[in-house]
Amino acid sequence: MAKNRYRRGRRRGLRSGTLVLLLLLTGAFLVSCVAGSNALWIRGLFGLDVGSYLAEPTEHELPTDGEIASLLCDKVDILLAGSLDLPSFRNTSQLLTHYRDALLNDLLRDNYGHYTGNADLLAEAAEKLPGASLSVLIPAEDLANAVRLHFGNELGSHKGGDAYAYLKSAKAYTTALDPWEASVEIRVGRIEETAHTYRLFFRLAKGEEVSDEYLACFVKREDGSVYFRSLQSN
Repeated sequence: MAKNRYRRGRRRGLRSGTLVLLLLLTGAFLVSCVAGSNALWIRGLFGLDVGSYLAEPTEHELPTDGEIASLLCDKVDILLAGSLDLPSFRNTSQLLTHYRDALLNDLLRDNYGHYTGNADLLAEAAEKLPGASLSVLIPAEDLANAVRLHFGNELGSHKGGDAYAYLKSAKAYTTALDPWEASVEIRVGRIEETAHTYRLFFRLAKGEEVSDEYLACFVKREDGSVYFRSLQSN
């Protein structure tokens, strides 16, 4: 009897979960119909726009040592540490699952003096966390801004990773580690330009080791900047 009750409850749970999913998808569809291009963020949230971007025909190839190549490699560099293996991502959830620590490391590396020398921020955190010894604080808002700037999407939630802890009461991240520098080299194979994207084909090298080829897709903004849309092994 207990097992039967469990199965019936499980079926009800599955039906409820399916109904919620259908409502969410229906809502997303209706909003996109009403809002048109203003609802692109919904497609980006689920990674639904990546296939369309990758399917765009190549208009021409760009130099592998030009300004665009440098711009794109700077974006890839944010994700690098010492490994030749880069996990793929197509949406912000996947990005943050694999690269939250790397994004915070990039912020600390580029703004070390600010995040270690902001006496007001450290004092405010000390009041909220009595007894804690903090020397580094990165405001959570700064990570959200970095995700928006470099990856074109919104950060859904804050939580700690392996190297950086999230202090909810201070709304900031901290670490006991010094920022690391990437110990791998980016080797650009080719760069394709489409109507709305740049596609960067590259490998990573460390000494004699060379990775398989990666494909990074970047979407153009109207102001001439780009954001990193997806990464995959090619």
